Amino acid sequence: MKYFPVIRKCGLLILAGISVWLVCIVFRPSKPLNEEPQYQGKKLTDWAKEIDQADFFRQPAFQLHQEKSEQAIAAIRQIGTNALPVALELCRAKDPWLKWKWEEWTHQYNLPADEKRFEGINIIWALGSMTKPIIPDLVQLLQSRDREIAEDVMYALPGTGTNAVPPLIELLHGSDKDVRIRAAIILGKFFGTQAHAAVPVLLQCIDDQNLNLIMRVQAIHALGFIKQDAPVIVPEMLRHIQSETNRLILMNYFSALGRLGTNAPSMKQLQNPATAQAYALTPMQVSNYARNFQSSPVVVTNASTSTGTFNAPMKQLQRHSSP
Repeated sequence: MKYFPVIRKCGLLILAGISVWLVCIVFRPSKPLNEEPQYQGKKLTDWAKEIDQADFFRQPAFQLHQEKSEQAIAAIRQIGTNALPVALELCRAKDPWLKWKWEEWTHQYNLPADEKRFEGINIIWALGSMTKPIIPDLVQLLQSRDREIAEDVMYALPGTGTNAVPPLIELLHGSDKDVRIRAAIILGKFFGTQAHAAVPVLLQCIDDQNLNLIMRVQAIHALGFIKQDAPVIVPEMLRHIQSETNRLILMNYFSALGRLGTNAPSMKQLQNPATAQAYALTPMQVSNYARNFQSSPVVVTNASTSTGTFNAPMKQLQRHSSP
């Protein structure tokens, strides 16, 4: 028993040491980038921060702060290929697992790796075709087991230009379902005229009820840009509209149909019972759709395709929509 106080004291010291170590892991400062290039006395990452952040639906410098973004893009282009190693390092950024779990538990998010990855994405978009040497590395990151890194690279690869298309098409034939989906979405959204091979994968996505909502929405959105395959895509979309209840997915179906040139109806038109019936929509579906999106109705344009303009008349829509 005489050793118990000593053992207890040692245990407390060990516990305190572990606690300090955990705090250091969670709150440690970001590791500085090695040999970061500069232009006009400003670091590459500082320029990248000045570009409006990209997301799936828009590329960097999308009019929010256009003048400032364009100045930053011009500066990054002056740095040129010297920026490529830093861009790759940023795209690989990852927060410690423990830090991520801590912030998930406390609901106080401060994930610098997310910011770093989007700085890398902005640099890649700024450099454009100069990024050709790192396309194989980005394709490898697209296949990463780290879902956050892989899905963020989905925003980076389109910035490299059409040089990314051949390796993306190769990925469509791989064994990893998630990688196939990511590659197909990139091809459809950003390289629609070259995305014929992605159509079967994307159509499987809209059939997959187990796929997470974001990926389903992105697949539907991407299909709307593959205009040359509209005769194949449109009947499948119309079939799904009949039974779809999710309002966000419905909105994206109608937006995609509009881009494909099917004269998809606006919200006002959908509230006409005859139009709703043609799309096999129940009054409840129309009501739900109206309640959430009447302030921003679908904008419809006739889309020209490589085989001419594809405008499905109402009778054709009724044929596709009938049970």
